[in-house]
Amino acid sequence: TTLFRSAALNDSLFGIAAALGLSGKFINSEKYSMYDDHVPFIEQGIPAADLIDFDYPYWHTLSDTADKLSEESLQAVYKVLFKYLTN
Repeated sequence: TTLFRSAALNDSLFGIAAALGLSGKFINSEKYSMYDDHVPFIEQGIPAADLIDFDYPYWHTLSDTADKLSEESLQAVYKVLFKYLTN
């Protein structure tokens, strides 16, 4: 069975999010299981995590355009990734 996430990376990212008070934005539970573009990295031994907001109504539709981006969501992801990369 292929894991669809790298457990250590996932735990680290969600741990940082919790420490930064962003647990409401980073919900550490699997809502769906999918084969996505990150899986080939995992299959090659490259850690990968999939950060998807499944409640975003435009996801993978023709209306999924840059004007729908949430500055608040992008800022939350930036904070977590910045902390991860600088530790």
